[in-house]
Amino acid sequence: MIKTITGLDDIQISAVAGDFLHKKSPALFVVSSLPKAKELALDFSFFMPKKDVFILPDEDPFFLQFEARSSDRVHDRCIAIASMIQARDAIYIAPINAVLKKIMPIGSYSSYVISFTKEKEIDLADVRNKLVVAGYQRVSMVELQGQWALRGDILDIFPVGFDDPVRIDLFDTTVERIRRFDPVTQRSLHGEIDKLSVYPAEQLLIDDASARDAKQGIHDAYTQAMKRGNDLSYELSKKLETLISYIDNRDNYQLLENYIHYFYHKPQTLLDYLVMPLTSNADIFILDPEHINNVLTLRRKESSEDFEALLMKGHAIAEDFQSYPEAETVEQFFEQYEKQWRVAKKNVANIYNISQFSEQKNAINYIVKHPIKMLGNLSILEDELKRYLDSGFETTIVYSAEDKEKSLGEFLSQRGLKGKVKLRQGSLVEGIELTDQKKVYLWEGDIFKTYKRRRRRISSEHTQQIQSFTDIKSGDFVVHETHGIGKYLGVNTLTVQGVTRDFLKIAYAGTDILYVPVDQMSLVQKYIGGGEHLPRVSNLSTDTWKRTKAKVKEDAYKMAEELIELSAKRMSRKGFAFSPDTVWQHDFEEAFPYEETNDQLRAISSIKSDMERPIPMDRLICGDVGYGKTEVAMRGVFKCVSDSKQAAILVPTTILAGQHYETFKKRFKDYPFRVEVISRFKTPEQQKKIIKDLKAGAVDVIIGTHRLISKDIEYHDLGLLVIDEEQRFGVAHKEKIKHMKEDVDVITLSATPIPRTLNMSLVGVRDMDLIEEPPEDRYPVQTYVVPETDDILGETIRREIERDGQVFVVVPRISGIARVAETIKALLPEARVAVGHGRLGPQNLEDIMLDFIDGQIDVLIATTIVESGLDIP
Repeated sequence: MIKTITGLDDIQISAVAGDFLHKKSPALFVVSSLPKAKELALDFSFFMPKKDVFILPDEDPFFLQFEARSSDRVHDRCIAIASMIQARDAIYIAPINAVLKKIMPIGSYSSYVISFTKEKEIDLADVRNKLVVAGYQRVSMVELQGQWALRGDILDIFPVGFDDPVRIDLFDTTVERIRRFDPVTQRSLHGEIDKLSVYPAEQLLIDDASARDAKQGIHDAYTQAMKRGNDLSYELSKKLETLISYIDNRDNYQLLENYIHYFYHKPQTLLDYLVMPLTSNADIFILDPEHINNVLTLRRKESSEDFEALLMKGHAIAEDFQSYPEAETVEQFFEQYEKQWRVAKKNVANIYNISQFSEQKNAINYIVKHPIKMLGNLSILEDELKRYLDSGFETTIVYSAEDKEKSLGEFLSQRGLKGKVKLRQGSLVEGIELTDQKKVYLWEGDIFKTYKRRRRRISSEHTQQIQSFTDIKSGDFVVHETHGIGKYLGVNTLTVQGVTRDFLKIAYAGTDILYVPVDQMSLVQKYIGGGEHLPRVSNLSTDTWKRTKAKVKEDAYKMAEELIELSAKRMSRKGFAFSPDTVWQHDFEEAFPYEETNDQLRAISSIKSDMERPIPMDRLICGDVGYGKTEVAMRGVFKCVSDSKQAAILVPTTILAGQHYETFKKRFKDYPFRVEVISRFKTPEQQKKIIKDLKAGAVDVIIGTHRLISKDIEYHDLGLLVIDEEQRFGVAHKEKIKHMKEDVDVITLSATPIPRTLNMSLVGVRDMDLIEEPPEDRYPVQTYVVPETDDILGETIRREIERDGQVFVVVPRISGIARVAETIKALLPEARVAVGHGRLGPQNLEDIMLDFIDGQIDVLIATTIVESGLDIP
């Protein structure tokens, strides 16, 4: 039976789902896109906190000959599939493309679930084979999900979906112990496990039988196509050869997933996994069917164009596309399952003829509203709360961070509402009023101007991420604090005096071998040397290493004396001690719409602490592009101008100055601080006015290139200098900057600091903060080496443009740019293509970059001149 729920926006269903969800059965919510899935999951975690929520990311068909996906997405899908097999009482949220994707039959998938039980025997050869087929990578030391290692009678596995890897101790073929362990220290964690099930880490599992079937099926289909007198026989034969090679090498899984019907005659979908007899009470909710059908129509059109192009070029045959779903509408796809709910928005009621559904048994109608936006006006908040209470509403304010609870509690006490209005910590996409249920949830973002969603964090006050050891691979050179340089040969399990332990094995000169207990690995670091020559391995029988350490220590003391002398003058000067944080500072930071990383928070705390001391600050903030260095500096700038001081932001390019200006202007717009920029885009008259106001103190924040260090620039009371990418300034500019830095606080931002600056930071003369943690949901950079073909170039660029993206094409030499540009224009005549390189002149190049940033250029072909730390939206 199909039921329809009306009156709700698709995200709002989470607030009322408890009315119709089975208590101990799973439910699938089908949405139009992955961002929508994430929003829905956020609200479900609030309204139904006892339910596990899984997101199944979507993956578009991609018929290119290289791997181009995030393993995180694959693992997320595998974790959700494992939950379905276990028939867990959970909520699954999936974009329609994820639901339509063909996957291997559930019986075949389940056969590669590996079980371990304490004191039970296992077939170790079978376990090894299943781990390989299930997508687990064999390594010498397990560090990441999807890895396994076998050392003697110890089997380490990091199953997908687990927070920690597990260590299985074997006695011959019997499982003695199952325990979790720390992947960094390799030490066991408290508590043992009696039973363990390891689920696959891939969606397509290729064993010998399925590989044989796939190769035979592909060979027969392609041979038949070539026998039909196809003019593209040569291209088809090359494609056949490539596919067979991928299957033999178990390579390029993303491509092979599109050929799943060759591996399994009857592939299935997530729906088949969900509606097994074991989970027959599961419900399916289709949220906003009209929008989902629009997504399906667009996908079908794009895929048809892809397939047609591949057929015309001899890169595919018609049989290759059988794994693509035949359903043209979401209703056709789900008609096989009668326990289906449609959730339609109010504005599509007539399309689905549901205007009379409120009188029918197969329809449920809700009356919901969005609370008004209060934009920080607490008087409006008071009026709204009293109105809801007078109307008999159960009223709840939802806040994201603990510090908000105190301020909201004080507000309710002052207004006589404490005890009448509930406060609850959590996160919502937006507030909701359930009119017919007499409930309202006011979300922090509706009350204040902006908001951020907080994640639960693990305290890291007394910890520091260990990196060098986890980077060590067998064969790397390492340095032992006492014994010197040796070659790391892996981890061995040895029994010494009746005690079995893990040891690092390190080879030294001659036949000397040193075994270091894992619990003493802090004495060992990875060797990092200069130049291309291999280091000389130390000899354990001589004192050469001891003399080397003494010499280095002496040289280090001399260098330290020189560096300290250089900074002594600065440190002896009396600086300005800024005031502690104000209410404005707190509000300004809360207005940041994203979640700060732990590294950002540490850097911000360091900057504030330094600024409040009466000694000039000189702090280096080092982090990759896009990791949030600008926001860190902006907190310091706001603290500076709040104390009536001026702040200057020095950047290497006009474009970057313009981008910083827009960012600062947007963040500072609600406060009485004036932000200006000096660049060539300002007229001479405008520049004169800004310089005059800067001297008079009418400008609080000034942003510009080396123009800021010109002789005619005078500051009324400069308190903070922010230098972005110092290494891109010339020698003459750096000398001028040095004079500016004598008695003001300085923050230097850089992804690649100059050696001297880095050296001073490392030895402690100059303070430094590293921002190494990427922002939430940031995709890692993925690099692939692929054949240089027009097909791959054209297809990759076209896909990016069709999703409203932009493309950089980096060419190593100017002489090759014209040829690449002509090729791309021929492949994609509809694309807006531009060329940029150093010979164009500063202004022309900046104009091109600005057009690219403004979205007026689809493809920018350039040399490495583009690496200037720009923010490309």
